[in-house]
Amino acid sequence: VEGSVGSCCGFISLQAAAGYPQAMVIGVEGSVGIGNGTTGVSGTEEEIIQTKAVQTHFRWIERLSLANCIIAPEVWDYQRVCSLAALGRPIADVLVSLSVIHHIDNISKDQYTAERLTHEEGTLSLMARILELAPRHFVELPDRPWIEHIYVAYGSARAFLQEAAAASGRRWSFIGPLCVSEWYGRRELWLLEEVGQAQTAMPAQGLKAIFGRTLGINTDQASSGHVVGSRRIGGTMGSTMPRASTMQPQQQPQ
Repeated sequence: VEGSVGSCCGFISLQAAAGYPQAMVIGVEGSVGIGNGTTGVSGTEEEIIQTKAVQTHFRWIERLSLANCIIAPEVWDYQRVCSLAALGRPIADVLVSLSVIHHIDNISKDQYTAERLTHEEGTLSLMARILELAPRHFVELPDRPWIEHIYVAYGSARAFLQEAAAASGRRWSFIGPLCVSEWYGRRELWLLEEVGQAQTAMPAQGLKAIFGRTLGINTDQASSGHVVGSRRIGGTMGSTMPRASTMQPQQQPQ
């Protein structure tokens, strides 16, 4: 199972599903950032489904007949991430979170305050709980001025991720940066893998109990493999996929 948090138009989810047909790929899209607008901040689940990104993702699932690729239209915030972590078992074998953590952080500030956490403490706790959701993570954080409070406190993306790894109570190996992108600043891609005997991810059959609604060709048929998850989608695509220009906005991300 691969989880793609903030899957937007499906750039990564579609390629993962096509390249690994035995895997179940779940794209979680909440529409709370720049890539797919901010419908999810105050809109309904149905309104999230009607966004251009979700519709594009689903159209390509159908066009490529990817029964192992599904979309979960829901908003992830601090409370939602904590509730998933409280299950006590990974929800995916791999979680992909590319330039999306700051969007979750932005809509969680009031929840941090309710928990009597400072913004810095809340962001650290959020990242630690996200790490609990899978034994392997591909993580990319934005550069300044986003999550400025984290760079002030820790100095670098790696230092922050190391602190979050320690706060998760588990041991992690760091590989990377796998690549460095110059995209609105410097963005490093890191692979974190849990050291030792990792827990087995929740079987794909149980996903319907986790997500209130999923979209796919046949969600019953699509619940028999490993699960993968991701968030921000970027890059370029070939002729069998939506073009990157369709998927990435021209304005500066928030």
